[in-house]
Amino acid sequence: MVFARKYRPKTLDEVVGQPVVVQTLKNALVHKKLHHAYLFCGKFGSGKTSVGRILAASENCKVSPGIHPCGHCDLCTAVFAGSHTDVLEIDAASSAGKVEQVRELKTSANYTPVDGARTKYYIIDEFQRASSASEEALLKLLEEPPARVRFILLTTEVKSIRGTIISRCQLHEFKKIYWREISNQLEMISKSEKIEIETEALHLCAKLSDGSMRNGVQNLEKLLNFAGSEQKINIEHAQKVFGTVSDLLFYDLVYEICKEGVPDATKGYTVINELLTSGMGSAQVFDGVSEVLRNILIGVSAKSAGNLIMISDEAKNRLKEQLRLFKPKMRAIIGILRGLTEARTSVEYGQSLDIALQMWFLDSILVFKGD
Repeated sequence: MVFARKYRPKTLDEVVGQPVVVQTLKNALVHKKLHHAYLFCGKFGSGKTSVGRILAASENCKVSPGIHPCGHCDLCTAVFAGSHTDVLEIDAASSAGKVEQVRELKTSANYTPVDGARTKYYIIDEFQRASSASEEALLKLLEEPPARVRFILLTTEVKSIRGTIISRCQLHEFKKIYWREISNQLEMISKSEKIEIETEALHLCAKLSDGSMRNGVQNLEKLLNFAGSEQKINIEHAQKVFGTVSDLLFYDLVYEICKEGVPDATKGYTVINELLTSGMGSAQVFDGVSEVLRNILIGVSAKSAGNLIMISDEAKNRLKEQLRLFKPKMRAIIGILRGLTEARTSVEYGQSLDIALQMWFLDSILVFKGD
């Protein structure tokens, strides 16, 4: 079984990166104040479908209904497999998008649960792709919902959904999951599967997930398939698989900005060329440089950085020297970061990545030197 299915959360406590949503729904379950219709919006892989299934299992579990469903009874097993007849999962892009099928849903919603559930659930995915006629047909059902029925609408584009639908649902926004939380989850999976893997490799899997737990888990599986199970997976394996470079290169680039002595851009241009020829996308390059500058900013402004900076020992050694150089020039860090943001924006508007980086690098030297 793929990791994304095997380690899918089965209780609200297991949901990662959505504390506000989890707390709100737990309180609603405890006080029996669940709404008849929910609208979950957020990036794919942020937990919307999982939370919908958890709500259905929590309310209907045969063994321990409430905030801790057993996850093992027949009903819970069917719900989490997406196959329970009273917990229907519908893809609005294909089936619910057709008006006649929404009308069939209106009819079936009036029937009592038939397979042991206390409450019927309709989990409708990709709701932003439902047709206007389908939304109109569903609107009356949301206005006057039958007893013992709940609707959970899932979307990645809440702005595409008409206001009359939104006003009849309780809206919950699922945030992008912070990469460190994803990395912690990947570490848990690795230990459970007895996978030997370096922390830096897990960090890279998480950073490239773009806030999606599903992406992070898939990155881990891809890395495992590449490296095999006979050896410990290291950061070099991860860099080969994902087409990235060592974080140390970004520290090398920033060092060329702040190093002591007469300014010489030669080495910096060489590092930029190495980044460009590595095959990395512009977003990865800018994110890598931003991460280094962020660590420097935290290091010079916070008395105790503690867990705020999670990097390899070798990167820490380089960061230590750069903190010494940047310590008296905190304002320069802010100016360099602003310049990086402008360079990123210029690339988005058509500027070539190499020119944007070279201009930013040279400008950063001038900012640091105070020219």
